[in-house]
Amino acid sequence: MRTLIFLGVLMIAENLFATESKSPLLGMVVVIDPGHGGKDPGAHGKFMGPKGSELDVFEDEYVYDVARRLHRQVKTAGAIAFATTRDLIKTKPIDLLSREVITRGGRQVYALNGEVVGARTKGIRPRITYANQIFNKYPKHRVVFISIHFDSTPNAYLAGIHMIAPEKGRADLTNALTSEFRRAGRLRMNMLNGAEYNPIVTDGDPNHGQRRIFVLREENKIPQRALIELGNFSSPTDVWRIRDFEVREQYAKIISAALAKLNKIPLTRFR
Repeated sequence: MRTLIFLGVLMIAENLFATESKSPLLGMVVVIDPGHGGKDPGAHGKFMGPKGSELDVFEDEYVYDVARRLHRQVKTAGAIAFATTRDLIKTKPIDLLSREVITRGGRQVYALNGEVVGARTKGIRPRITYANQIFNKYPKHRVVFISIHFDSTPNAYLAGIHMIAPEKGRADLTNALTSEFRRAGRLRMNMLNGAEYNPIVTDGDPNHGQRRIFVLREENKIPQRALIELGNFSSPTDVWRIRDFEVREQYAKIISAALAKLNKIPLTRFR
């Protein structure tokens, strides 16, 4: 009888371990914020298309595609996933060759109220309101907020990814993201010397010319929040990378891996 009880307990433990290994994000709520959209295309870059034509690559369409891929991956890994905006037409990731572009539709609407996404601070408020509603709905869960962007800095020699951390908030998320992007060799660097270039910048840091980003302010009640800049539109290297759907898929996988690492932190020390 004791042997049967022991075997039963062992089977339950094995099943729990198997579930945990297959669901590394179990117990986590991920709020994904695709930058810009709707009336706001964000930054943009250009590249030479077929027959010498010059084509535009708009930030909002490409970060939205990364967001869709991330949404799919974190759900598969066991997380509860939300996005602050949605596109009613482009509901799935888009696999295009690098010589093609994702056409700009401007159809993104807020998940909060279904209105077309707007620009500037007024356009950010519905994102924060929605994020706070989710945070309040899941008080016992591990909640994170990730805003995905692609910036444009005048220095064409700066390429790669960097993180912007909230001035007041937890650094666990930005540290985990930085660690995983560094492991993948994707952090921002100076292409002239191959050295990392400010992989993490604090919101509003005047020493690095960082403006204040409303979505990272304390109005956003989720302590674990970060903004990712997936590249620099002034860099030909980054403009090529973001057009490659396999690279966008890789970016989503790297973020998901960072969240899995973060999910191992005891919840009492996470908040």
